[in-house]
Amino acid sequence: MLYIMKETMEIGETISVIASFGMSDKIRPLRFEWGGRQIDITDITYMWETKEGKDKLYHFSVTDGETLYELVFDSCSLVWKIEQVEV
Repeated sequence: MLYIMKETMEIGETISVIASFGMSDKIRPLRFEWGGRQIDITDITYMWETKEGKDKLYHFSVTDGETLYELVFDSCSLVWKIEQVEV
């Protein structure tokens, strides 16, 4: 079995995201724009929540089928950020 080690690049930029918001805090990012590109999300590989003071942050590990991204939604400010990219 061959393992390819990838590097993680820290980003921390605000981005535009198209997302679905359902019942019971169900949030699903579908597409985002970053670096002048529209990136379609093909899979959410992991989701978790954290808190910064009173702010609830929703973290999503997503992929477009080639690259892994970490997106974060701040439910207080309603801002999306791209935190990391696996390169």
